[in-house]
Amino acid sequence: MQIILDGVGNESLGIVLTSKPVIPTAQRSVVSTMVPGSTHGSLTQFQGWQDVEVTCEFTIVQTLFSGLSGIQGYNDILRRLNGWAFDSQKLVFSDDFGFYRLVKNVVVEDATPQEIDVVGSVSVTFTLDPFWYKDSEPVVLTGTQSAVYNPGTQPAEPLLTVYGSGTIKFTVNGTELTLLKVVDYLTIDSWEKTVIHGSDTGIYDEQLDGAYPVLPPGDNEIKLGTASKIVVDGRWPWR
Repeated sequence: MQIILDGVGNESLGIVLTSKPVIPTAQRSVVSTMVPGSTHGSLTQFQGWQDVEVTCEFTIVQTLFSGLSGIQGYNDILRRLNGWAFDSQKLVFSDDFGFYRLVKNVVVEDATPQEIDVVGSVSVTFTLDPFWYKDSEPVVLTGTQSAVYNPGTQPAEPLLTVYGSGTIKFTVNGTELTLLKVVDYLTIDSWEKTVIHGSDTGIYDEQLDGAYPVLPPGDNEIKLGTASKIVVDGRWPWR
C-alpha cells in the first residue's frame, strides 16, 4: 500500500509505509446541555463535523534510489519527504483509488535514524477534511430540465458553471437563482461561497441573487431556465 499525495506515491521518494495506517471515520461535533425539569434528557445541538487525523509511519530506504547512501542520502530523502507532504492538497490510499481526502495540515515528526547507511523512520500526521470525496466526471446539462444524482452520503456543495449572457434565471430543487451581467459564463462555488469566471482574479459574488446551492444525496432537479448550459461538478462526499 502507498500514500499518494497529489498523484505522487511515497515509494517514488525512497520511503515505504511501515504498516497500514488506521483509517478514521468522520465524527460529529455535538454540544449537550442539561435542561432543568426535562423528561427527555439533555438538549443536544449538532454543530458540524470534526476534522480527522491519519498518522503514517514511514521507513526510509535509500536503496530505492540509486546513488544515495550515508547521511547525505538520508537527508536528501527527508527533504523530498518534507516537500511532498507539506505542499500536498489531496490524499489517496493506493488500495482505494477514486476516493480522496483534502489535506488541511501536516506535521512531520523528527526522523529517527537506525542504521544510518541503510534505513531510518519518520512519522507524518495528516489533518484531513472530515469526508471522503469521489473523483467523477462533471455532469453537463443542456435540456430544459434534468436530474443530477448525488451518490454520496452527505449533501454536496457543488461547482455550477452556468453558461449564457445577460440575466440568467435557473432553479435547483425548486429554488430559483439569478445571475446578473453574465458574459459567456459564471461559476458558482458553493464550497467557497463565491462566484468566479474562469481563472481570472475577479470575484462576482454580487451578481448572484439567491443561496449557494446544496445537492442532498439522491436525485436533484435542475431546470436550466434561460441558461444555455450548466456544468455540475458535484464533489460528491462520503462520511
